[in-house]
Amino acid sequence: MSQTDDRDKPSSAKLSEAPEDGGAPAAACPCRSHWKLGVLVLVAVMAAMVLAAKYRGAPAPQAAPAAAQSLPDAAPAAQAGLPRLLELGSVSCIPCQMMAPILDQLRKEYAGKLQVDFIDVKEHQEAIDAYRVRAIPTQVFFEPSGREIFRHEGFFPKEDILATWKEFGVDLNAKEPVAFKRLQPAQADTRPPDTVCYMCDGDINPKTLVTVRTDKGDVRLCSPHCYFIMYSCLTEDKADFEKRVSVTDYATGRPVPATDAVYVEGMDAQNSRPWIRAYTDRTEATDAEKGSGSTRWRPAA
Repeated sequence: MSQTDDRDKPSSAKLSEAPEDGGAPAAACPCRSHWKLGVLVLVAVMAAMVLAAKYRGAPAPQAAPAAAQSLPDAAPAAQAGLPRLLELGSVSCIPCQMMAPILDQLRKEYAGKLQVDFIDVKEHQEAIDAYRVRAIPTQVFFEPSGREIFRHEGFFPKEDILATWKEFGVDLNAKEPVAFKRLQPAQADTRPPDTVCYMCDGDINPKTLVTVRTDKGDVRLCSPHCYFIMYSCLTEDKADFEKRVSVTDYATGRPVPATDAVYVEGMDAQNSRPWIRAYTDRTEATDAEKGSGSTRWRPAA
């Protein structure tokens, strides 16, 4: 058997033809295998970017909230009853520098409504693990109980921060109800208090004064008309309420029990306002009724 030339044997690395100068043969170019490896690396990088984009800005994972973990000494104390926005970043980070004025605005505009804190993770690297930081800046949203409800990575505009809080039921721009305040008179009222009707704020005519005795003092009304209005508005038990009321006899100016008086009602000819007067004597009440064309009546005992 004839011996075969070594150049005719198969090889694990493909060789090129020997150069004309008799030098060693050159190895085949491995670019094809390198190209395949590059494609695989590129696909892996793109997949990682897609996953990062998917989870960036998403609600916090269901892992144990950061507030329950061992927090760094740099963590500001939470204010009771307030939602909290915590940013983890660095003063040397460009997006963090863009966020700084936004955090200052939120801190000033919503003082007493929102707690805004910042931790520099380069100075306090323990915060990275404590708050599970993957990128800076990271904004973490906490409800008043301290439970993390949302987190975002990267620059976060102010309007988006407020919209995020609103999505979780915290409307920082909601107007607080105005506390009730008694209207102030246009000018100071210099009248003695005992001459002013409790109901209508009008002047009390001594001949039509009605007094209601209460545990907090006497209530003075300008006429039986205002008393009947007040009586109709009472929500308490009215049993025997009339026994605490005295009216003024229009003829004599003396106080009498409200249940013993006879009342005459009419209309003022000048301003068409109704009036009610109390009398003790039936004859005087009858004369007043005839003279004014009014109606005489007496409440049931």
